Amino acid sequence: MSEIESADVVVIGGGVAGVSAALRAVELGAKTFLVERAELGGQCLHRGLYAIKTALMRLEALKESAAGSASPDVAGLFQTVKTAANNISAQWEQNLEKRKVQVLKGTGSLVGGGKILVQGAEGERLIQSPKTILALGSAPKEDPLIPFDGETVFSAEEIFEFQELPKNILIQGANRCGIELAALLNQLGSRVFLNDEGSRLLPGRDPDLGLFLEEQMKKRKIKSLLNKKISSVFKNAGALDVNLETGIKFSTDAMILCRANKANSEALQGTGIDLGEEGEVWVNEFMETTFKGTYAVGSLTGRERDPLLSEEEGRAAAQNALGKVTPLDSKQTPYLLHSNSPIASVGVVCAEAHHYGFQAVEGKCDLSKLDFALAKGEVVGWMKIVGDKSSKKIIGAHLCGPGAHEALHLAALAIRKGLSVKDFAEMTCDWPSPFLGLKKAARSCWGKLMKPR
Repeated sequence: MSEIESADVVVIGGGVAGVSAALRAVELGAKTFLVERAELGGQCLHRGLYAIKTALMRLEALKESAAGSASPDVAGLFQTVKTAANNISAQWEQNLEKRKVQVLKGTGSLVGGGKILVQGAEGERLIQSPKTILALGSAPKEDPLIPFDGETVFSAEEIFEFQELPKNILIQGANRCGIELAALLNQLGSRVFLNDEGSRLLPGRDPDLGLFLEEQMKKRKIKSLLNKKISSVFKNAGALDVNLETGIKFSTDAMILCRANKANSEALQGTGIDLGEEGEVWVNEFMETTFKGTYAVGSLTGRERDPLLSEEEGRAAAQNALGKVTPLDSKQTPYLLHSNSPIASVGVVCAEAHHYGFQAVEGKCDLSKLDFALAKGEVVGWMKIVGDKSSKKIIGAHLCGPGAHEALHLAALAIRKGLSVKDFAEMTCDWPSPFLGLKKAARSCWGKLMKPR
């Protein structure tokens, strides 16, 4: 081992959160090391939500070409996804090196006294740093009653190794990964069942978004089994016989578990960092752990995987570590769902706004009534703008249907910059454009805000 090196910030983990943290740290002038034992981009880019989105984008492109009439080549599609992920990973590494982030290949460990030991193929390096950002991610959590077997029960990360798809697939867990994976497998020709113990889709979001999603899934013949717990699963001649507590019984060729993941925190035992019952790292609103000077970001903190939130957490952790103290408001981070029809949300839900000190009203626009819908053909969806009665500012936006993802970024920026509902109501929109849905929703909201109490 060579002599001790020094750094201002060391980031351990090169997924979305870790890369975001490293880039923000060098932007602020810090000497930064990024330690990653495998490929940059982590699970999200290579086998998770980014990979699913890439596959959905490729399928959409195929539909718009003559090749869209043929059955999709599953193995070819998944190989294309892998190639794209590898190319993006290489590009991220080039960008990090160009920005003067020192990328180290190996495993990073906290060894006390502000020191990080990096063990890789080229030997060991010891780095002294006053600030450390942990972005170790998470791994699929196995159900002891339904263990992964590589034959009929799989984790979501294993899907991109398939050469062909089973005819019938049960996805257990209607979180973001489960919903997006259901959309992908449905488009690839499998009969998909989506099971969850929760009573509705997208809990914590505008309830109408969950209803819209369920309607779109029915149109695509994706069977949702909500508020139903699996009581037993039996292997039967290469298939699975599934029994639900409600008495429903059916057979499926494969099961994919998309439930909560387990934080990769085993190496943090005994470091002075407090962990939760499931191994998640506890952090405050500044992303700092219970060990001063050490921060944690991404799904290591026990939350559901979300690349946009991971990016924001990485930036926030770097800023806080370097003295630009700013609490993270996750409500201001856009939520984008890539399903059969786009769904997007940011800010507070009207019915829950009072919990945050707002007196909220909302305006809604039905996209099917807009000019662009008549020009494009059948369009299903709507856009909502939520405003605060006191400040007249936009505090939430909840959208579904064509243009929802693109329009949400504008709404998220408006919330972050404190724009008023009137600002949106008066914006100029091109014709035909789904952005007109934001404008009309804002006009509806503004009219309600200006009504006498």
